[in-house]
Amino acid sequence: MDVNAASPLHFTGRHHKAEAGLEHLAARNYTSTWGRLMTLDWSAGAAAVPHANFSDPQTLNSYADVAGNPVAIADASGHACGRGANGKGSAKTEAGRSWPCAQSGNKGPAEEEQLVAALRLNAKGAAMMQALVGGFHATPYRDSAGYLTVGFGHKTSPGEHLPEAMTLAQGETLFRSDVKWAEAAVRHGLGAFLVKQNQYDALVDLAFSAGPSAVAPGHELMLAVHAGRITAHNFKEYSMGHIPGERGLHKIPGLLHRHEADWILYSKGIY
Repeated sequence: MDVNAASPLHFTGRHHKAEAGLEHLAARNYTSTWGRLMTLDWSAGAAAVPHANFSDPQTLNSYADVAGNPVAIADASGHACGRGANGKGSAKTEAGRSWPCAQSGNKGPAEEEQLVAALRLNAKGAAMMQALVGGFHATPYRDSAGYLTVGFGHKTSPGEHLPEAMTLAQGETLFRSDVKWAEAAVRHGLGAFLVKQNQYDALVDLAFSAGPSAVAPGHELMLAVHAGRITAHNFKEYSMGHIPGERGLHKIPGLLHRHEADWILYSKGIY
């Protein structure tokens, strides 16, 4: 592998970090000098050996890359043990993406999709979203992009009948209703690609702010999520908006602050 090549994408599509001399997989970094991952594998839930298959000893080394067979097997996540259900070195979905190995066997795309379908915005994520929209507003106001808004960031629609002065309870009910479509859009975009809770919450806020198209399957941001190469740019590009009375798109400070917070949540887990 020529680490001095112009493209940052190298063997099996890994992103080369020239300043560190490492290959970046979504969850961890790999060093070709040592031929191993730099940190122990980890999982969102408690596990004796994360993402291991106890019927395959090669997967029990939490520093090993793709069960020691990088020529035949690829891993974009930093978690995939690298062996399929037949044990012959195929740990890819029909879309060509690796999935992690579970202790009781291998999780295929159908099982991963079930786990994604069970994801829901948690209390910390909801509280952060409500804070990012400026808290509760009992009466309608124009947000930073000029939309008539009420409650917890609810954009009103023409002909929508809302109370002149909304109660906090009504605002909470409306917020939960709004969040449902944002969550549905994120889960649809993820498909069988399982993310951590903080990453899911960040994507829900982005969808809530920028609309369902931002997290649609095949869209640039969701492709970056699936490839494990998402960056701050993918969030901050949604900081543009219309200013009443002016032509074209302009950077909206409020949106920029919000999507920077989303990126910090996604990348660092800080609510």
